[in-house]
Amino acid sequence: MSQKVLVAGTGKSGIAAAKLLLAMGGEVVLYDGNDKLDPEKIKENFEVEKVSGQVRPQEKGTFGMYLEDGWYVLKAKENLYEGKDAVGRLDVAVLQDYLLNPVLGIQDPRTDERIEFIGGIRGLSELEKKVKEGMKVSFSMYPTSITELFDVADQNLLMPPKSTWFEPKLRSGLFIHQI
Repeated sequence: MSQKVLVAGTGKSGIAAAKLLLAMGGEVVLYDGNDKLDPEKIKENFEVEKVSGQVRPQEKGTFGMYLEDGWYVLKAKENLYEGKDAVGRLDVAVLQDYLLNPVLGIQDPRTDERIEFIGGIRGLSELEKKVKEGMKVSFSMYPTSITELFDVADQNLLMPPKSTWFEPKLRSGLFIHQI
C-alpha cells in the first residue's frame, strides 16, 4: 500500500527588501511514501493536538498536519534544535530528520523518486484537496526566515531542497545588485 504525503510552506517571511524575495516562505512537497504513519512514533518528537480549522503555522517549530479526519498542530520538542548547525535548525530539516525519515522512510528528499515539489503559493486548501484526492497526509510549515537563510550561507552550508519559496520569480538573466 502506498502512502502519499504533502508538505507545504506558507506564510510571510523576510525583512525590508527581502520581503519581495521570500514572500511565501516555502513550498509544497509531495511524498509517495509507505504505510508507516504511526501516530505514536510522531509523538516521540512532536506534541500533537487535533484542531478544528486549517493550520497555518505562526512560529518556528510548529507544523500543520492534515489527514483524512482533519487538521493537527505538531509542535517540535525543544531538544530537536539543540546542538545543530544552521541547516539542522531549519524547520524543514527538523521535519525531515524527525518525521519524514524515521516515520515515513524518506531518507533523501533530493533523490527519492517518491517526491514531487509544487509551489507553496497554492496554500492550505490545496493540501486538503490533495489528501481528498488520495494523498495520505499533508504538512504545512512556518517559512524559512531571511536570517536563517543568511546563517546557512555564512556557515558555507547548502539549504535543504525546496526550503524557500521566492515570489516574484526573477526572470532568467536578471540579477539583484546593491545600488
